This record gives sequence, C-alpha cells and structure tokens, in this order.
Amino acid sequence: MKEYVGKSFVNQWRQQDGTVSDGLTTGAAPHDAHVLASHLSKPLTDILTDMNKHSNNLIARSVFLKFAGNMSDYKLAQTKAASIVKSELAVAGINTEGLVLENGSGLSRV
Repeated sequence: MKEYVGKSFVNQWRQQDGTVSDGLTTGAAPHDAHVLASHLSKPLTDILTDMNKHSNNLIARSVFLKFAGNMSDYKLAQTKAASIVKSELAVAGINTEGLVLENGSGLSRV
C-alpha cells in the first residue's frame, strides 16, 4: 500500500507540473513534530459520485484497495479487496463465477 500511495502522490504531483527527485521515502514523523495542516475528505457518497461522473480510475482503484484496510503489502491488499467485493456481489445474488478483479479501476494489462 505504501508503494501505491507513493506512486499516486508522485503521479498527481507531476500532473500539476511538479518535479520529484529520485529517492522519495516515507517514514514515521519525529515525536516532536507538529501538524501544519489537516484536511477532511468529502463524504464517500460524493467521492463515488465524482468517480462515476468523471470516470476517475485513480479514485476507483483507491476505493477498491481501501476495502482491504490499511495493508502494506499491495498484492495481498488486491487479493483481499477482490475477495471482499466478490463476497458482497454474491450476497446480492450476483454470479461472480469467472469474474476477475485486479485493481478496481477496470483498467488492466492482465
């Protein structure tokens, strides 16, 4: 998940004409660090509405992976998220035989 978040951040930053040098890392904040800013996101219903209206694959993929919780292993998060989605579809009476969910956005090279 950290790898995905890092790549998402870099991609969004570059789309806004920002530059990022190699070696971007994440880590724990020092114990004496102070919050400079915080932001509450829109409600999930609004996020999903925007995602569908604008066909936003980044949001779709993020929502899909969030089903897995806060997992650091990207491949394991994909597997868990796919399992959860298939389970919910089955509960709703939708046949999931043959359904392959890779990343939640509908875009796949597999």
